[in-house]
Formats: sequence, C-alpha cells, structure tokens
Amino acid sequence: MSKILFMSVGTGLGKTNPKESLAQGLAFSINETEPDHIVFIVTEKSKETVTLIEKCYEDEYNNKIDYETIHINNPDNFNECFEKISDKIKEYSNEKVYIDYTSGTKTMSLTVAIISVLYHNKLTSVTGKRGDNGTVIHGTEELIQHNPYSVYDKLNIEKVKHLFNYNRFETAVEILDTIVVLEDKEKIKTLVNYYDKWDKFHHENFPNDMNSELFTDLEAQLKQNQKSMSIILNKEHDQKCYYLLADLINNSQRRYEEGKYDDAIARLYRSLELVAQIRLKKEYDIITSDVDMKILGKHIELSKKYLERLKGKGNNNKKIKIGLSEDYILLNNLNDPIGQYYKQNEEEYKNILSKRNKSILAHGTEPKTKEDYEKFKELVLNIARELDSRMDDFIEETKFPKFKVD
Repeated sequence: MSKILFMSVGTGLGKTNPKESLAQGLAFSINETEPDHIVFIVTEKSKETVTLIEKCYEDEYNNKIDYETIHINNPDNFNECFEKISDKIKEYSNEKVYIDYTSGTKTMSLTVAIISVLYHNKLTSVTGKRGDNGTVIHGTEELIQHNPYSVYDKLNIEKVKHLFNYNRFETAVEILDTIVVLEDKEKIKTLVNYYDKWDKFHHENFPNDMNSELFTDLEAQLKQNQKSMSIILNKEHDQKCYYLLADLINNSQRRYEEGKYDDAIARLYRSLELVAQIRLKKEYDIITSDVDMKILGKHIELSKKYLERLKGKGNNNKKIKIGLSEDYILLNNLNDPIGQYYKQNEEEYKNILSKRNKSILAHGTEPKTKEDYEKFKELVLNIARELDSRMDDFIEETKFPKFKVD
C-alpha cells in the first residue's frame, strides 16, 4: 500500500519572502510524512509555490519528489474544490492517504478537512514558532497530526442509531465496521447483531455486559426484552406461547414500518393461526398438525357427523392436519370463547382473509396496502386479547428498543 500526500498550496503570508517561507514549511511536512506520491492542490496564483517546494525539498533534504497537481479555478468555490479533490482521492481509495492543509484559501482548507472526515484520511498541518511576519520560523517546524476520527465516529454512530431504529441491522453493522476509536464499538455491534438475529426469529440468550452510555435511552426496554427472551427460551414456561405470539405480532409491525405490507400481512395471518393453535393445545391438548381423534371423541359437544368429516382430512398415514379456518370451526364446536368470538365476527375475518389470499405471498398477485394491514392487525389484536388479557403487556415487552435521535 502506497502512501499518498494531498497538500493544499497557497501563496504564503507576510511581507518578506512569503512563498519561500511557505515552501520550507511544506517541504518539512513532506519530509516528515515520507509519501510515495504527492498531489498538490493549486490555484493559478499558487502554482509557482510548487516549484519552490520542489527546489526547497531537494536542497534541504537532498531528495526529489514525485507529484501531480489539481488545478482549482476558483479557490473560494466550495463545490469546485470538493468535486475535484474528492474525485482525485477516490482514485487512491486503496492507498494510505494523508492530507496536509497548512496552506491554501479558507475554502480549500475547509474542503480538505471535511474530505478527511468523509473519506477517513489522516489530516496534518505544520506549526511552530512564528516570526513577526506571521510565518513559521525555519528550524522550529513541527508536524501535527489531527484526529478527525472522533467526529467521523460521532457522525457514523448517529447513522447506526437511525439504521437500528429502522431495522436495517446489517447495514448498521457495515457502518460500525468503519468506526475507528469508539470504545463501545464492539458492544454496539453485539447489540445490533443480536436484534438482527431476533428479527429473523433466531432466539438466543440475551447478550451480557450491555452497560454503555450509548444504551441509557434503551435501558428500560432492554430489561423488558431480556425478561421476555428468557421466557421464550424456557420450554417449560407457561407463558412462552403468548410471548412467541407477541413477538410475531411485533415482527409484522416492523415489516409494516418498512412498507413491506405483504410480508407484514403474512405474519399477521400466522399470528391469527397461532392464536387458535395455542388455545387448542393449552385447553384441549390438541395439536393441529396431528389431531388426536381419541381426544376429540371425549368431547360430547362434537357431533359424530363433524368427527367423521374431520377424520376424512387424514392423509395416507392417517395423520390429520387442520388449518386456520378449521381451527376456529373446531374451537366454536367445542363452545370455546375464542371460537365463539371468531364466529361472531366471522364476516370481518373472512373478508380480510380473502384479501390476504389474493396477496402475491399467498395465492394471488395483488399487492397489499397500508389499510389492509391496519384492518388485519386490529382483528388479530382483538382476538389475541381474548386469548389472554395481558397480550398488550406481552407485546410491549417484546418490542425492539429505539434510540433517541435528533
């Protein structure tokens, strides 16, 4: 990897040999940086200074420089400075780039400072004891390396927060990988990766050591999430199924917030199905993917005709599977409150399920809308609350945290 030095070149200050004094300082910078190649940023007035720098460097350090120039027509035009300098820096994207902003117009100095932050380049300048004319006295020069990384990191942390809030976890990790000096970088990365996996239904133990000043506005929700995840991972916990349902509903809401209405509705459909499956398993020990006719036969509420029809749904292995609609028919025939609630609102549920079936993610080709999702979610929440009156609490505890952002 080559070392490239970008250097803005002015005309010098003071009344006595300003260009010579400036050339000595910039030659000092070149010697300290030891670049393989130099890109001088010059104007019509300052291009002569490059010749002086070249001569001064050869006389003072007995060496030659390899260089090229970028010519700025209007050194006070920020857009021109930015476009020309940034375009050239992109050509050296695989090299180690330093930027010296000791001289040049204020606009040129501002531009290279901004570019150093955006492109993650090292920023330097020459200082030292100044004489009466304001220039650094030869022999007192000192090269200062400035650290724009803290600014760069702060800007990127704000990006990460926004991306996290919008569930763009993978992109947030990519941004985190560019951060240099932030001490809590790995903690943030761990947190983002954890919620990325959770968003994909990969449930894992909550990460340890989440203490960070950056997490203070997440603290309350992190504690709730930790509690809910411990329940989700506990196979024996009586409330596990309710938290899984709440997690699925929250997942649908995140897809909705991203504008992915078909994905969101697909998750609501599964949530509606899960409500019935939870009820059948907890209250009647019925597993909808393998219905036990012996258990059903014990319920006098179920007619022989209905049981025979249900038995006819068995496959070649005599395994009886029932889907969403049949789940609720069974619950209604069992005189279960959830089944009865569904029956009372059957037209609304059938209407919204019909729209879902026309989705491209189901059996049709129609894209779903924001209004379709909102209506479906209302129906799912209503029946989920019938399943357990604490459902709103479960949903709140499984919501992903949000950073406070400006």
